[in-house]
Amino acid sequence: MTCRKATLLSAIFTALTSVLTKILRQRSRLATGASGLCYHKALQTGGASKVVPIDRSNVVITLVSAFIFLHERSATRSIAGRILIGIGTLHMAL
Repeated sequence: MTCRKATLLSAIFTALTSVLTKILRQRSRLATGASGLCYHKALQTGGASKVVPIDRSNVVITLVSAFIFLHERSATRSIAGRILIGIGTLHMAL
């Protein structure tokens, strides 16, 4: 591959990356806004004692998913912290 081709491919890749980044940021903002609206609507209709534990369980779901699907390794302190987060989430639900 010549130097010109490599430079051209690099410029195309950079332009595509920039466009995709902008699109993903916009969609992320829209999703965050929609999530906030849904959360406030759920608080109005369901009450905080029912809505907050469900909302906060996303941390536990993320930790479990990372362990199962990404095969993350953890130190003992990290595992203890994860267990305490899970216990706190369950405590809020009960």
